[in-house]
Amino acid sequence: MSRRKFSHAQPLLKSLQWLPISQRINFKLATLAFKIQSTSQPEYLHQLISSQQPGSSMTLRSSTRPLLQALRTRTAHGSRSFSSAVPASWNNLPTSVTEANSLPAFRRQLKTHLFTAAFENSG
Repeated sequence: MSRRKFSHAQPLLKSLQWLPISQRINFKLATLAFKIQSTSQPEYLHQLISSQQPGSSMTLRSSTRPLLQALRTRTAHGSRSFSSAVPASWNNLPTSVTEANSLPAFRRQLKTHLFTAAFENSG
């Protein structure tokens, strides 16, 4: 498929079923989070993230989800750190994606979710 030199890349990305860069970053971070939670490996990354502890005694729908504790940061640079970016990426995923049984199933559901989110408003 030939494109003009200055045509927008989004229709081409959609036709090739490629994720935009920001979604690709989220894909990598969420995949790492899944691997760390399912195997606790590598140990040095497992130590950098922790499960979120329930903050109240009330039973909420969100309390049944396996959320990660996100660190609060003051700067945009700090929000890109591993300890902050991985929990933020994981916690924004729907339950149907995070409860996958295996890594291949998780990756398939995750890509479908991110692809739909990236291209839902485009024609």
